[in-house]
Amino acid sequence: MKDIRAFSIAGFSGTGKTKLISTLIRDMQSKGYTVGVVKSTSKDVSQPDGTDTGTFHDAGSELSVLLGPTTTTISYSRRVDIREILRGVEIDFILVEGAKKSNVPKIWCVGTCDTETRNLPENVKAIVYWKEFEQECRDAFENLGIPIYISIDIASITEVIINEAIALNDVEL
Repeated sequence: MKDIRAFSIAGFSGTGKTKLISTLIRDMQSKGYTVGVVKSTSKDVSQPDGTDTGTFHDAGSELSVLLGPTTTTISYSRRVDIREILRGVEIDFILVEGAKKSNVPKIWCVGTCDTETRNLPENVKAIVYWKEFEQECRDAFENLGIPIYISIDIASITEVIINEAIALNDVEL
């Protein structure tokens, strides 16, 4: 069984986390790694109304599984520990979108840089910004001692993940 390692891509809403993760998945796969993603949210997620799985959930089912020809969707009626979800899964890395307050090492995605230096969470290993904020971000973050990358520098961002990810057993979400 593989030892899964975890890393977070975090930031406020609209800062490009999903776009960055999609690009990182492709880059990491091109390097021979297998990658999964967990989206962490502060809101409960429910099954869509009017669907069979929604009906089962509303009836009190603890677990609903939707088996398609090439995909599987699993929904629990409780929060499940990430280790339980990934037990038996054979991947190298799990990228967590969100989890700002977790112990997972993270890349912090920024949109505007003027206020985000005050809201930087713990365990940030790098900051990623988008071209339109280049000088603003460099000025805001250069004195923090944290590497700063433009979002298109995927090779450097991937290296941060490979070098800084922690064992899944050490993750606290």
